[in-house]
Amino acid sequence: MYADAFLIYMKTAIIFFFLLVSYSLMAQAPGFNNIYQTEHPRNFLYQLLIDNDTIVGLGTAYNDSTNWDAGLLLTKFDSNGVLINHSIIIDSTGGSYFIDRTWGNILKTDDGGYIFTATPEGYEYPIVIKTDHDFNVIYKQNYIDSAIIGYATVKLKKTLNGYLLFGAAYYPSTSFDGFIRKIDEAGNTLWLKYYGFVGLDENVLDIEHINDSTYLIATVEGLNTTSARSSLKVIDALGGVLEQWHSEPEPEVGYFRNIITVNDNYIMTYGLSQVQVLPNGTQVLKSAISKFDYNLTPQWTKLYGRKVSLNSELRFFDFDKTLDGNYVATGRISYPIIDFANSTGWLMKFSPDGDSIWWRLDTAILAPALYGNLHSLISSGILSSGSIISGGTVEKGSEKHIWLIKVTNDGCLDTLYCGLVNALEEGQKANIAVRAFPNPATAYLEVDYSPMLGQAAKLYLSNFLGRWVGVFELDSYSTRHQIPLDGLPNGQYFYSILKDGQRVSTGKFIKLE
Repeated sequence: MYADAFLIYMKTAIIFFFLLVSYSLMAQAPGFNNIYQTEHPRNFLYQLLIDNDTIVGLGTAYNDSTNWDAGLLLTKFDSNGVLINHSIIIDSTGGSYFIDRTWGNILKTDDGGYIFTATPEGYEYPIVIKTDHDFNVIYKQNYIDSAIIGYATVKLKKTLNGYLLFGAAYYPSTSFDGFIRKIDEAGNTLWLKYYGFVGLDENVLDIEHINDSTYLIATVEGLNTTSARSSLKVIDALGGVLEQWHSEPEPEVGYFRNIITVNDNYIMTYGLSQVQVLPNGTQVLKSAISKFDYNLTPQWTKLYGRKVSLNSELRFFDFDKTLDGNYVATGRISYPIIDFANSTGWLMKFSPDGDSIWWRLDTAILAPALYGNLHSLISSGILSSGSIISGGTVEKGSEKHIWLIKVTNDGCLDTLYCGLVNALEEGQKANIAVRAFPNPATAYLEVDYSPMLGQAAKLYLSNFLGRWVGVFELDSYSTRHQIPLDGLPNGQYFYSILKDGQRVSTGKFIKLE
């Protein structure tokens, strides 16, 4: 009797344990990969922010399919990806408002509303628009300078008692200067500072706080028509330069695009580093993350991803600090190298030492990695749960869709194939028409595998402990796939290829520098 009771107890305990594990996985799992279409044609999403676990997006769309007036599309989604509000802002004078990947960002204001930048058609001058929490416009402020014929980039940064509007302005001589304009909460100009010298173009790409009275700015300076360098400047509260660092031409740290972080111990930057010049003069670059000490002295630079041309926009666009003290980068990447007609979303989590923790290469479910389908993840944010929201745009022919992805802090869209595979067991299973080489591998693992045309296939990568470190979309138009290994430490790794959710092959390899 006691034996029977013990068996019943054990069975109950085991069932309870598996139910508890299943519930735990379900609780941490629910990610999503969604595209959206409002009643406004050709939706784009360029920037997002997280406002108390609500996802607020800024993009563009047309008001309707009759007049084709272009405007700014504001959207709100809950943390499960449900669209809960949207509004479009149209120029009442009959013109158009635009933003793009390099122009425009959205910030939350102290009174609970939102403030963002835009431009009229032609990028003639910056516009700052402030709305309340429900997207009702409070003011629009234009910043027109008759001596300037256009602007290259314009963004906003929150600061003490106002905002810094920054970027680059073009002059009739075709030269351009970097600028920073301090505005108050009502949009009034407090001061305006230009950066650059005669014969030396300059663009202010990013700004981060050091404290309330000093800021770090990242710029790129054009030395001539074919050469440029990067610069870090420490400025005071009125824009005056306190100290600065200049790189060599075509620097290893790259042409700066972002300041990832400024903290008490180090500075981290992101740029595009030249690795090759083609016979026709095209610069070939890779994404570069660099670390500086507080004296603006470079400590190291690490390169990631595929080679691209300078104007390809295949790179990281945004960076966020995760709740566990690491960082996540958001961008897009192409198949194959230097191919702009096909791209996927790109997420990478990395440590403060620049080591890759995991990668994701994703496409939208309704627009897989087929030729002509462009996927861009451009902006990101962190929910209170630690989950990562990344947003952008899917272009499928003439269709334009808002695109949102939610993954866990471990990079999981789901948990079924995320860190739960026994890598030692997986490595013993037979391959099905798959060849992976070289072994050992260094920067890339080449995989010969042919998915059926139009079918979704992914390669999942895990380390020797069975921890998942990356997932990669396999192009159904290709028979050979390059799996980037940048940032992964040396050691033994295992891969699994899944087609339509079913595992078709596994294998293992060694990664060496």
